[in-house]
Amino acid sequence: MWITEGLTDGKDLQRKVSEKRKMSMLVIFGVLVMFTGDAMGSLSMIPDCSFTQSDPCYGAVGHPLHLQLPFEYELNLRKNDSATHTLSRIFKVKHHRITKMPSDDQRWQFVSKNRTIIISSAEKRDSGKYFLDTFDFSGTSKGMYDLQLVIEENSPPTINLLEFGQSIMCVIEDFYPKPLSIKWKKDDREVRGRDWKTTENDSGSYRAVSVLEANLTSSSPGNKYTCEVTHGGRTYEKNLSPAAQFSLKINPPPAKELFINQRAVLECVLTGDNQKEVEGATVSWTVGGRSPATRDVRVGGVTQAGSAFTKTSTLTLEESVWFSGDEVICSTSVDQRTTSDKISVKRGANSPPTIRLVEFGQSIMCIIEDFYPKSLRIKWKKDDREVRGRDWKTTENDSGSYRAVSVLEANLGSSSPGTKYTCEVTHRGKKYSDNLSSRVQSSLKINPPPAKELFINQRAVLECVLTGDSRKEVEGATVSWTAGGRSPATRDVRVGGVTQAGSAFTKTSTLTLEESVWFSGAEVICSTSRTSERISVKRGGQRPSIVIYKPHKSVLVTDMVSLVCEVSSSDLTNVYVMWQVNGGQYIEGHSMTSIKKDNTLTVLSYLTVPGQQYNRSEFACAVKHANMENSYTLTTRTTSMCKANCQAPAIMNIKIRV
Repeated sequence: MWITEGLTDGKDLQRKVSEKRKMSMLVIFGVLVMFTGDAMGSLSMIPDCSFTQSDPCYGAVGHPLHLQLPFEYELNLRKNDSATHTLSRIFKVKHHRITKMPSDDQRWQFVSKNRTIIISSAEKRDSGKYFLDTFDFSGTSKGMYDLQLVIEENSPPTINLLEFGQSIMCVIEDFYPKPLSIKWKKDDREVRGRDWKTTENDSGSYRAVSVLEANLTSSSPGNKYTCEVTHGGRTYEKNLSPAAQFSLKINPPPAKELFINQRAVLECVLTGDNQKEVEGATVSWTVGGRSPATRDVRVGGVTQAGSAFTKTSTLTLEESVWFSGDEVICSTSVDQRTTSDKISVKRGANSPPTIRLVEFGQSIMCIIEDFYPKSLRIKWKKDDREVRGRDWKTTENDSGSYRAVSVLEANLGSSSPGTKYTCEVTHRGKKYSDNLSSRVQSSLKINPPPAKELFINQRAVLECVLTGDSRKEVEGATVSWTAGGRSPATRDVRVGGVTQAGSAFTKTSTLTLEESVWFSGAEVICSTSRTSERISVKRGGQRPSIVIYKPHKSVLVTDMVSLVCEVSSSDLTNVYVMWQVNGGQYIEGHSMTSIKKDNTLTVLSYLTVPGQQYNRSEFACAVKHANMENSYTLTTRTTSMCKANCQAPAIMNIKIRV
């Protein structure tokens, strides 16, 4: 047992000499007494546990543990021996002096100034029931305290990576003890993320979140993002790569081969995100409509870069064949998807453009290739109305022809089915075009009730949407409902008229139920004469835990801050989440996602607010869920920076579990 003591008031030299003599005596018994304020400052701490707490105190093997003692004149600490059912003395202290022989365990230190025990490196044998008797200067008892100390092994973290828009979220769960460090890497280069406040679970373990603004849409296929976590002296990591695009491309012949060997060597590169598909794909060539000799074709093996798999087929032609202008085509079939690419030399004569439209997220790209001369004009249309796109720089191919690209920010996700987008190109006085239409679905679908109605009006409003490409059929279709095998009251059903969006026709029937009926788990069926769709609330058996993740410090007023409400349970089922700011109206989060891991389902609701609002407001995550007790009462968790900054410091009970 080591005792550390600090003197804050001025003492004369004689007393210091006297104390040093006492220290020399104590060192013989393995007790060290420190006097300087600097020494005391190096051991200042916030206690992990206190003898005044009623819950057990948890510690981790190999980690320090701080125990707060009451500020009394005399302290007598004993431990219960479970084998003999007797109490063995750990030490006895009067004022600042140990008056009874302490334990010879040098891992234990007593800091008299703030009445704290420090276990420098906890061991399993430190577990047990401890009793502390306290007395004042006259020997009168001031009370007895007991503390159950539980020392457990470290619990390593589990790591999940999630994509949120342009960002990646690293969710680190179930680790103990609390300290850990997080590092982000893009490929092998370290990049900076934003760490949120570490929170404690009900079980005593911890969870943490870090977010990397990765700008995923501009990442190259195969880029690897890694979240690296160091905990308990060990490193754990998880990585994520943006999906590789499936494509087939012919690279034109390099000049070196044409000059040195008088041959044109063309490469056809097949790229995909499924190794088995890329390996099994057959690549074939034609030159001027004919298959080349087998000796002129060579196929390489599959290579991997990040999550992208590539296979290359090489065709060698005599330069006379290449310069003849014959069209060379490379084609393949992967999982019943056939694609091809073509190339030919351009000899300076007029060449019309070839046009392809490609969807990229919410945008449409018009790729215009193999035209000569360079000058051309591009126009975009949405249905019959001209809209504005963005033209990229026209580039020259190795063959002497040209290539151009124009992009239209079309917001495809909000486009009506059947909307037609046209890229119109004018080249040498002639017009060429290609078009793309948003898909028309022929379907019957029940949309689940929105959270807003459940929260504000305590009703479940379900929509049954019938979509088809024949107006007559959609108009004539009868939509009917049942809830729990019974037809609802006529007043609870409303049928809208037929609407048209492009070539798609839609009719919507709306059913309104009391939330008690919806949360009872009754099966709801929407039917027409041709098809039916059904839906019901899924009920679990355990109430979910709700945690709000947020940055642990105030942010700049110009920043945008993201908060995440995590709702999780081993049998989580239907859950509805909304937010409140300063107790105002319910608002929906900006996005929602779910994670299934082992037997646990987690739902994340993501809310983004300005930094100024974040620093000054209270945020509430409100949850309605279904469970076996058929309870659908509202559960709310709140957080605010004001609370985090203004609360008085308190003793922390740190629970560590593996």
